Order: sequence, then C-alpha cells, then structure tokens
Amino acid sequence: MHRMLAGMDLDADLALVACPVLVLAGDTDQTRPAALVRAVAARIPGAHFAEVASGHVMPMLTPGLVACRLEAFLRTSTWPPTVVKKAASVEPADHAADGRSR
Repeated sequence: MHRMLAGMDLDADLALVACPVLVLAGDTDQTRPAALVRAVAARIPGAHFAEVASGHVMPMLTPGLVACRLEAFLRTSTWPPTVVKKAASVEPADHAADGRSR
C-alpha cells in the first residue's frame, strides 16, 4: 500500500478542498519535514498550519498535544469557509445521480 500511495500525485486536487483544514507538522519529523508539510498546507485554500514539538507519528508520540491542537482548531473553525472552490461532480457512467443503476 505504501508504494501505491507514494506514487500518487494529488497536488492539483489540494486547491479543491473546501472545508476547514488543520495541517500539523512535527518539528523532528524526518519523513515529512515541516517545510514540506508547510508547502502542502499553502496549496489548500484557508488551511491552518502549525509546527509542533513532535515526530512523524504524532498521535502516538504526543497524543495530548495533537488533541489540544485539534480541539482548539475545531473550536475556532467556521463553516462554510471563506474560500470555496466547487469540484466537478463525477458520476459513474452506469449509475444515475440518485445512485440507482441505469
């Protein structure tokens, strides 16, 4: 599965994200350094970025820190966000918009 995910390029889709987003980077993460994570966050409209004292697997290494950051984010986030880009609707060819088979 890791190889499958490593080969995916979703950069163009980041601009289509239309919900509040919190992007956390661990200051000691060698797998996804903070500079790389900050660059990803910059491509998501309205995303909130924070660098925290943690490593790559933040929920396991510093669960309290992650929980506090997430709780603060959820308390201050608003919906709908101020920046919204609508993605094109994609319907499978063999299904109607209501989900029934044609």
